[in-house]
Amino acid sequence: MISYSIKEQLAKPAMLELVLDNNQGVLGAALSQPGATQPIGPNCSVLLRAGYRTGTPPGSPELVLVGTYRIVSIQLLRSPGVAQLRLLCSDLTRQLDQVNRFQMTYTAQPLGWLLREICVRAGLCALSLPTSSQLGQSVPLFVLPAGGTYRKALSELCRIYDMQYFLDQNEVLQFRDLSGAASVSWSYQPELELLSWEQRQQRGNHIIVSGKPPTGGGTMALTSAEVYDDQQMQWSGQEGLIQHVDQKLLTVAQCASKAAFLLAQEQRAQLQHRIQIPFNPAHQLLDVITISDPSIAVSTSARIVQSSSVYEAQQAIYQTTLELEGV
Repeated sequence: MISYSIKEQLAKPAMLELVLDNNQGVLGAALSQPGATQPIGPNCSVLLRAGYRTGTPPGSPELVLVGTYRIVSIQLLRSPGVAQLRLLCSDLTRQLDQVNRFQMTYTAQPLGWLLREICVRAGLCALSLPTSSQLGQSVPLFVLPAGGTYRKALSELCRIYDMQYFLDQNEVLQFRDLSGAASVSWSYQPELELLSWEQRQQRGNHIIVSGKPPTGGGTMALTSAEVYDDQQMQWSGQEGLIQHVDQKLLTVAQCASKAAFLLAQEQRAQLQHRIQIPFNPAHQLLDVITISDPSIAVSTSARIVQSSSVYEAQQAIYQTTLELEGV
């Protein structure tokens, strides 16, 4: 292996670019052809493991499965002194970008059931759902249109109660409810190679959510709820109003829950950080980590929302850049 790079972000397929040494065409026999299946071919699985030698002195290799990917593109590169095989791979969530064939209409189904239904239709049968009460809430009407992608439908369902998802290293689709308590999985102090700490003005500090008007109600009858972030409003001296309408919400309690999720989302987005660290294969998206840098008086917890890792043996590069937001 000469190099690889990985990019992971929420609601998109993780991408792996892998460059292998093909000196003297040693990998030619492993390339798959129509009618002659070999290990390296379209949609073949690529398992990437990475790690370090540990111990004193370092001599015991410890490897972690970083991810499982499927080959999308195969490229042979040849120039004087260079013979390489480049593989472009993505994870299995690219199946969510397939188009639905026939329109399906679902009435009064729980949110958790609908999430599982969309995933199974896309061919993602291994998934893990949280135990939060939101997944038991009924969705009065949901239409999976013909010609629409499964990802668009899944994103629409996740937006009802602010769910996030990603594919883990074992190809299990993990759903997360960010409103729950989050435990810290790692902490960084002197090993930070680069730290960018940013606090933005909160875009919304007053959220109004309107749902489906009550059946048989008066002309002005509403199903709505609102929440405020009084502390942030006083601090900034400005009101940031966000109005959200979702006809899938039937009760005031559901609207209040959605308003609380939207406000929490705005509060998390207020903090945007970036760190560059030695490559750590144990991290996953949505992990919560602690970063501390006494030189600029920063100590905070943040959640991983995007990860980019690079390994280049010839340049001695083995690092990760993490994009973080508030918890």
